[in-house]
Amino acid sequence: MSYRYRRYRRQRLSAGQLAAAVAAVAVLGGAAGATTHHDAQAGAAAVSAAPASSSGRVSWARALLRIEGLPRTPCEVTTIVAWEDAENSPASWRNPLDTTVSEPGSQDEVQTQTPGVWVQGYTSRSQGLNATDATLHNGLYGPVLAAIDGGGGQAVADAVAASPWGTEPFQVGC
Repeated sequence: MSYRYRRYRRQRLSAGQLAAAVAAVAVLGGAAGATTHHDAQAGAAAVSAAPASSSGRVSWARALLRIEGLPRTPCEVTTIVAWEDAENSPASWRNPLDTTVSEPGSQDEVQTQTPGVWVQGYTSRSQGLNATDATLHNGLYGPVLAAIDGGGGQAVADAVAASPWGTEPFQVGC
C-alpha cells in the first residue's frame, strides 16, 4: 500500500493557541485513561514509573508530526498526546507510543500481547522518534496517517484502535 504525504509549511502556534492545546491535553489526560496493550504480567511494572509531563508529551507529539510532514495544529497535537496517554509509557523509555522496532542499544521493556514482541526503551528521543516513524511506514498504518492528515481527532483514535498497533480504544475531544 502506498500513501503520499503532503508537506506543510511550518506552522507556529501563538502563545494562546499553545496554552489552549496544553489545557486540552491536561483535560484529556484525565479522561483518556491508562489502558495499554501490555499483558497483565507486565502491566504493573509498566505503570509503576511516572509518565512524561504534559509539556514533554506535547513536544514529542509536535516532533513526530513534524518528521511525518503532517499538520501540527492544536487538534493534531492533542490527538497524538491522547494516543500517548492511552499507552501510558514511562518517559525513561523515550517511546510514548510503545513501538516495538528494535534499534541499536534499545532494550526490551515489556512484552506485548503477542509472544516474543517487546515494547522498546530507546537510548534517545530521536531514536524513539525514528523507530515510531519506521513503524508508521511499515505498510500497516496508512489509515492512521491518513486520519491524522485529514484533521486528527476521533478519526485517528478509531484508526489506531482498528489497526494492529495494539492500543486500546481511546477518546479525543477535538
